[in-house]
Amino acid sequence: MRTSLPLASVNIRTYNSEKTLGKTLDSVRKQSYQNIEIVVSDGYSKDRSVEIAKKYKARVNYAQKLGDARYKNYEKSKGKYILSLDSDQVLDSSVIESCVMLCEEKKFDAVTISEKSLVGSGTLLEKLIAYDKWVIDQSKDADADFGTACPRFFRKKLFDSLKWPEGLAVFDDTILYKELLKNGAKVAYLSEHSVRHHEVSSWIVFFKKFIRYGKGYPNAFKSQPSTIAAHSLPRRSYFSKAALSKPHYFLGLLLLYLVKGLAAGTGVISYFIENLLVSLRRWLVNIGDAPYYWVLEKELRGSKSVLDVGCGSNSPLLKIRKNFYSEGVDVFGPSIKESKKAKIHDKYKVGDILNISRFFKPKSFDSVIALDVIEHFDKKEGLKLMDYLENIAKKKVIIFTPFGFTQQHPSDGNPFQKHKSGWYIEDFKKRGYTVYGMRGFRFIRGEYATIRYKPWFFWGTVSSMSQFLVYNYPKVAYQLLAVKNINL
Repeated sequence: MRTSLPLASVNIRTYNSEKTLGKTLDSVRKQSYQNIEIVVSDGYSKDRSVEIAKKYKARVNYAQKLGDARYKNYEKSKGKYILSLDSDQVLDSSVIESCVMLCEEKKFDAVTISEKSLVGSGTLLEKLIAYDKWVIDQSKDADADFGTACPRFFRKKLFDSLKWPEGLAVFDDTILYKELLKNGAKVAYLSEHSVRHHEVSSWIVFFKKFIRYGKGYPNAFKSQPSTIAAHSLPRRSYFSKAALSKPHYFLGLLLLYLVKGLAAGTGVISYFIENLLVSLRRWLVNIGDAPYYWVLEKELRGSKSVLDVGCGSNSPLLKIRKNFYSEGVDVFGPSIKESKKAKIHDKYKVGDILNISRFFKPKSFDSVIALDVIEHFDKKEGLKLMDYLENIAKKKVIIFTPFGFTQQHPSDGNPFQKHKSGWYIEDFKKRGYTVYGMRGFRFIRGEYATIRYKPWFFWGTVSSMSQFLVYNYPKVAYQLLAVKNINL
């Protein structure tokens, strides 16, 4: 196949997918159409998924929600066409070639591809899922509301003008499909070649899978109520001639739908319970952190300008009364982008904060703050950073950091989140800082300041109440708030 043909971007979303991802990527590499790139969005897998993806020269990005992963893959793709693939699927060898030809020669905008099951253990569940896919393929019911078949291959430019659904774990593909049809997209159906699924063989695993889907249902329903409600009904294809051609399997399809419904319903209930607990936890965290915000606001009183060094995406300045001009600087561009959305600062700078003296003149801000920052550097770099902070500040420097070394790994695709050093009361006192204790007793909290013990509510309450004790006794606190008044 000539490389002058248009580039096709294969988009794959992964999470702990090491068991099947290699087979998926093998099937991509063995395509008759060779002008292909692979773009993978990983949900912070704990297994070898990312390692396997990179072995196949995939470009990897990170996102937690499936819908957000789809968008990131689209954003990173360079191809004229996009094929959206799951990490447990394999392609017949001519799938991409056939889809490209349908779009190039017959001017289709998208292609729905026949989907079939790979039956491994031969269990009843696998056979029922395989029959379910066969019935769908026979009916080719591609209605956006009541149908089931959904396109996987698209012209990339179709998405350029769409408003992408954000934060969805399920139904993101259905919602996008409906929007594409509204915009007049011409969709073909490819029957000659298929996408083949590795199916689950255990009813327990199947049930858990649909519990996860159920947890994502409420957010999807808010986005497109009528479409999601229609898709919650039994498949229209279940009542076709193909489905009724094998009566014993037809009853199995109804059993399949019943189990899906029970699992999804359990997931919906879990969603509301978890959100209630999250609200309770947030309330408790706010109580525990109230002294921190109060002290921060008190110390910044009288400042007309504040520099937030290592501002991140969610600076504590968002939680206090802000009556001063502020600038935020951070090395991680996506965090700056999120902070801009929240309108936390008046101005921003993306750059390495160890070069901060190049960006800002001496005594150019009344106060300089570095909150949860200094521990991300080794000791030598951290001391150098403190010199810079004290040089830029006219009146005050405020530093917030864990007491001692606390293990913390990178998260949310931000490699700079890793902790490299531990800081102690004497590190600050010998430089003229006053040190306060924050976030309760040290033994209660762990990585990312999370509560170590269960039940969470009890230990979270103990942590919040102990804040009033550790404020003046920082030796037992989880974090230190160090404040230095600069003598001009």
